[in-house]
Parts: sequence; C-alpha cells; structure tokens
Amino acid sequence: RDYKVTGVQTCALPIYKVVRSVPAPAGLTFTGINDQTYQVGLGPATHEANAVYTNPLMPCPQLRAEWVSALQAAHWSIDNGESTSSQIFSKHHGYTVIVGLDNVTTCKSTIVTAQ
Repeated sequence: RDYKVTGVQTCALPIYKVVRSVPAPAGLTFTGINDQTYQVGLGPATHEANAVYTNPLMPCPQLRAEWVSALQAAHWSIDNGESTSSQIFSKHHGYTVIVGLDNVTTCKSTIVTAQ
C-alpha cells in the first residue's frame, strides 16, 4: 500500500485480477469485467471490479451450491454470517469478494464483485 506517495491507499494486486481469479464452476462463460472507483459521501474512495458470467439456465440454489463447491475446492473461505441465498461473501488477499446471483428462482448470470 502506497498511501505516503499518492495520498491514496493502493494495493499491489490490481483488483480486476482478484475478481478474474475467482474460481468459477464449470460450464460458466466469462463475458466481461467492469473496473471502477467511486466515492460515497466524504469517506475514502472505493475501488470495485465486477466480472460477469453467463451460465446454463438452472435453479439458483443449484448454481449457488456449484459456486460454493468451486470456492471451497480452491480453499477460499466463505463467510456464512454474511452470505445469503443470493450472495456468497468471501475474503481473498484482503479483498471482499461477493458472488451475486441474479434471481432467487432461476439464474442465468452471475456477477462477481471484489472490493
């Protein structure tokens, strides 16, 4: 982190690489990434990257189970206290990684966010 030089904390690993390194289940197609910085109120700026995946249409609980399995197989820890039926929270290299499913019944895409 280089807050002394620029006045802003930066991380050694670019955030888009973190979000792109999330272990996705088989059968999903990576369709793009969005990397942005924004500020809320007077607080520090937040840097966020979103990776979008499309997947075969399937029940969301099944897709969620496949994401959990892929994350656990890669030894990523899952925060069950924060996770819900439509979001899976994990920490990786100091970033919060959120796997967000697009619907609660049938899922056709997933957005993975790193903050």
